Amino acid sequence: MTDDKKQSGSRIIIDKLNFAEWQKFKELRLRAIREDPQAFITPYAKEIQTTNEKWQERLKNYQGENAIMFFAKDDKNLVGMIGTYWNDKNDSEITAHIFGVYVNKKYRGQKIGKALMKKVLQYIRERKNIHLVNLRVNVEDKAPFHLYESVGFVEIGRTKIKTSDGTIHNKILMEMRI
Repeated sequence: MTDDKKQSGSRIIIDKLNFAEWQKFKELRLRAIREDPQAFITPYAKEIQTTNEKWQERLKNYQGENAIMFFAKDDKNLVGMIGTYWNDKNDSEITAHIFGVYVNKKYRGQKIGKALMKKVLQYIRERKNIHLVNLRVNVEDKAPFHLYESVGFVEIGRTKIKTSDGTIHNKILMEMRI
């Protein structure tokens, strides 16, 4: 199932990525870390050294039993992504973790982030044993924070995390009951 949206004359589709397109995932992730290093833990210098086999394995894992990644695509390129994973220990209440949220700068302000978030939350809701979703957002990243609030996340605390740009950033911890 896909969500279509007209954006600046092009159609944006939110869907999983075909495994054969792993290089597009690699390019998008590297761009995300370069553009928004404060939002990612792995430094660009380390991520650029990741082997192609590891990129392929990573994408495969993001389409496994306990994880999923969705991408925003225009006619030719990936322009955004969002992922979630959870530990399925046959618990009665499992927590899903949102990660890797990114929209290409030239596509921001077009509600692509919201479309990605709605898609991943829909997917999480379909898993009957997941009842809590959490994420972290940089204190300085006001637009993502407001996006997360708008879909129902609430702030539950704050922490400090060393991110990919090598500095310590204040992060807001947010969660949502499903």
